[in-house]
Amino acid sequence: ASLIHHQDPEVLTDALWALSYLAHGGEKTRIQAVLDAGVLPRVVELLLHSSPQVQTPALRCVGNITSGDNAQTQAVLDQSALQVLHAMLAHSKKSIQKE
Repeated sequence: ASLIHHQDPEVLTDALWALSYLAHGGEKTRIQAVLDAGVLPRVVELLLHSSPQVQTPALRCVGNITSGDNAQTQAVLDQSALQVLHAMLAHSKKSIQKE
């Protein structure tokens, strides 16, 4: 969980992909483990990172968390992620919009 606070974009990218893979597939127990690690506020913050290489796995991670139960989805909404996600629909990179 501490790597998510690193400043190096490559480290952030790898840490975010790891979290994304943990939360993949709607497995509620694994999604809850990601939430219990306390990283969600930072993941949402990283949606606004200047690098699309960081934004993409952050976006995938948020999407994977919302595939869980209602409480897990609400945890994402409680971080004001909806406003950030809405802004990402106008992102200059089509791959971010698609994600």
